Amino acid sequence: MLVFVLVISFSVGVLTGRVLRIQNDGISKFLGNTQVIAWVGVAVNFGVVFVAVFLNILHAWYLKPRFSITCGSSPPYQLEKPLQSPNGAFLLHVRLRVQNTGRSSVEGCEVRMENIYELRKGTRDLRAVARDDHDPRALKWVGRDTNPIALNRGAFDHVDLGARRSDFIENFRVEFSTRGHMDLNLSDPDITAFRLEGAVYGKGAKPKHFAFSLSWEVDGRSRTVTILET
Repeated sequence: MLVFVLVISFSVGVLTGRVLRIQNDGISKFLGNTQVIAWVGVAVNFGVVFVAVFLNILHAWYLKPRFSITCGSSPPYQLEKPLQSPNGAFLLHVRLRVQNTGRSSVEGCEVRMENIYELRKGTRDLRAVARDDHDPRALKWVGRDTNPIALNRGAFDHVDLGARRSDFIENFRVEFSTRGHMDLNLSDPDITAFRLEGAVYGKGAKPKHFAFSLSWEVDGRSRTVTILET
């Protein structure tokens, strides 16, 4: 950065010298005025400072950590775990993948579920009805709790969105660790799906907002959950 600024300063000085040599006498006298030279020097210094500040801001923006959050219908996004049950029931765990796609590490990463909507049948289109029994809560990191973690450059981890029991197919439970859970139920024929909205946060990183639609078959034909980014 310093080398770049010095190169700019040197270039400005060389160009100024050439201008003084090739201009006619009137312009040379004008540029020879001490007040003019002083103001030119002030302008050059301001220009150099502006370039230096701009480059520092650009450099910080270039290195800033960034997030991506993805979902899917196959492993590792959705995994089945057998239950100790005589009827062969299982849990289908649904996860979201969070990755630091920026050029520096980031601390204090957490994923917060901020809004949950029921998508209900309307006269012409679906209408979103907010769940008033939900307040923003952090999701659990897989195998851990909701405490914020650090992600190095390019590193990723998974958060538990929730799980569906094969012997309770109408229901999907969103887990919030010590802050409880929320059951999303498709037993109401007017509810076709759910929309989950939230964001990924980290120290010094721009929050990454997301919205996923969530639905599943209540007749048991499909074992997976349909989850799509909206």
